[in-house]
Amino acid sequence: MEMMRFSKLAAEVSKHFTEVFAMADPVGFDWFDPGKTMDLIEERQRLYDAQDKLASSAPAMPGRPGAQNAATPRAEQPELNERTQRWFELLPRPIRPNVMRCKFPHILDGLARTWGEPARFNEELSALLLVDRGTRQGFPFAIIQELHRVRDYYFDELNPEGARQVRKQSELNDQSR
Repeated sequence: MEMMRFSKLAAEVSKHFTEVFAMADPVGFDWFDPGKTMDLIEERQRLYDAQDKLASSAPAMPGRPGAQNAATPRAEQPELNERTQRWFELLPRPIRPNVMRCKFPHILDGLARTWGEPARFNEELSALLLVDRGTRQGFPFAIIQELHRVRDYYFDELNPEGARQVRKQSELNDQSR
């Protein structure tokens, strides 16, 4: 009886997870609503958590001692290194680059690595935002929005002095050309 109830619940979570996961993939679309996308990404994370909870409470399958129910395969969430994970979690929720974390987690490593150095952080962002490599088409609109949101938070709210230093350095570079 318990196994049947668990299987039914796992199937429902799996179906809902598949539907939400398919809707929460905005990469490649310029028309999506960022607010709705964030809601879908958060819903997808809640489903990941529900799947983990189900997997940890699953009864052992007959014939496989200690094995857990594998009825609901989980899509892999990219792992972040410890420093980047900590940086990501310290960002306020509206600022967190959730789409980037799913699609381009390696970019977050560079942002976290240069976070304390305004000039290097600005260089990192500029290199990401400016497409200057021939046939590359650049990032999807959602990623560009997240990069701008992180940049604005960093320079406007956390480090306005760093923004002044970067502007001053940029003006000096322009004058020397």
